[in-house]
Amino acid sequence: MNKTGSGHVEVIISFVLFIGFLGFIFIAFNPLKPSSNSAIVNSVYNVLEENLSVELNKVSVNLNSIPAGQNCFKLLNTGQLISDLSCNNQNILIKDKDNRKKPAQIINNEIVSGLSSDSNFYTIYCSDEVNPNLGSFSLCEEYDETQYEVGIIVSSNYWSLKKLNDLRNNYQTNYDNTKKEFVRETSDFGFITWDLNLSKEFDVTQEVPKGLDVISKTLPINIIDSDANVTKHTITVMTW
Repeated sequence: MNKTGSGHVEVIISFVLFIGFLGFIFIAFNPLKPSSNSAIVNSVYNVLEENLSVELNKVSVNLNSIPAGQNCFKLLNTGQLISDLSCNNQNILIKDKDNRKKPAQIINNEIVSGLSSDSNFYTIYCSDEVNPNLGSFSLCEEYDETQYEVGIIVSSNYWSLKKLNDLRNNYQTNYDNTKKEFVRETSDFGFITWDLNLSKEFDVTQEVPKGLDVISKTLPINIIDSDANVTKHTITVMTW
């Protein structure tokens, strides 16, 4: 074989090797495949937390005495306390020391509640999450500021059980509109909440098309229910 023919063969071999190398790079890295971005799942989590959280304000009250034969009490001059707690008759709940719900209501800017014969300690909860337990009261024992002690108001944000239920329903019935609040149009999302025994509670997901990468993030959360009970859970947020 002459030098010219040998040169042509070397060029062809080099070209074939180059094409093979490009093919390997394309298969391995696939520049046409959308890039995975953990920032997307972080963004979805943040939007979920913002949309599904609710504030709970609570304070403890200790009565100096429990009068015999009374079934309700009134805390006098509690207008400022009601304001600080952001309370109204649609979001107030009161429990005694044994976590028993008592009828409660705000009447003429004063807090009125059912009275337990064995409890002088009560916790007042105010949150849009709770279902109020309104009652009918008459001739309640009245306590002025010298006859009861008020603790420090504690304000916290928790994931709302009501809002989680609403989002699951919207996700299942109207996903295309629901996703617009959480991800860009070219992405999709879902999430699962788990209890401490790792049992699924909310499975808000759908089938992921083959070939798509799923990015996920799992974090601890606290969920509040309509009785102001707060329980520990984890949430796994997914995007693809």
